[in-house]
Amino acid sequence: RDAGSNPAEAWRRVGQIALAADTGPEQAHVARMAAMVGTDQWPDRKLLIPTMHAETGEPVVFDRSSGAPLPNAVAASTAFPGIYPPITINGRRYMDGSLRSATNAGLAAGARTLVVVDPQAHLFPRDLHKELMAAGAHTAVTIEPDAASIRAFGPDLNDRTTWEPAYQAGLCQAAEPPSGSASCGRPAPTSRTDRGPRPGVMLRLIGGLFDDHHGIQLWPFRTARYAVRECVR
Repeated sequence: RDAGSNPAEAWRRVGQIALAADTGPEQAHVARMAAMVGTDQWPDRKLLIPTMHAETGEPVVFDRSSGAPLPNAVAASTAFPGIYPPITINGRRYMDGSLRSATNAGLAAGARTLVVVDPQAHLFPRDLHKELMAAGAHTAVTIEPDAASIRAFGPDLNDRTTWEPAYQAGLCQAAEPPSGSASCGRPAPTSRTDRGPRPGVMLRLIGGLFDDHHGIQLWPFRTARYAVRECVR
């Protein structure tokens, strides 16, 4: 049967594959994510980390009230099937929430200003219209890597030797004004904006962490390798 006609069954099958795959111990992946996050404390500001239940395929979103350690929640949200093992939290195992949505923009419902960082848009083009409509933000900005950042990523997204060059490429892209000249010797960043009536705020995304001092933080899929900055007025 076509998986597209029954996505729930397809997600369950993917979960079965993930659970059966020999991808190493869970704690090793948790330790990797703990080192990248740099803290085991949830922030005071609202942080949503989307995952998927490995057995049922149902979406599960962790926050500070979920009883999950922050590094474990991050590890679960990056546990892509066949690469990293599903992570056990409160007796259940969870895998990468990007299987249902790579951006999870719909989780930002109620935010006045929404920034969607999509570092793999060049690999998986998608229509974010439904998710952006569900969020209902007055101002929405989507940011994708430019050509130089894509080159810095390299062909293997799990090659850690490219992480620092990719991060630096993102910083360089971020420093360029949306309509300005190429201060780093290349075109301005790809950015689609829908400017609303509300006054804007400075939005800064470093290593994939979203902080607008007002709204909701999301942990996007593998954006620790990508950094951008955008100012919306």
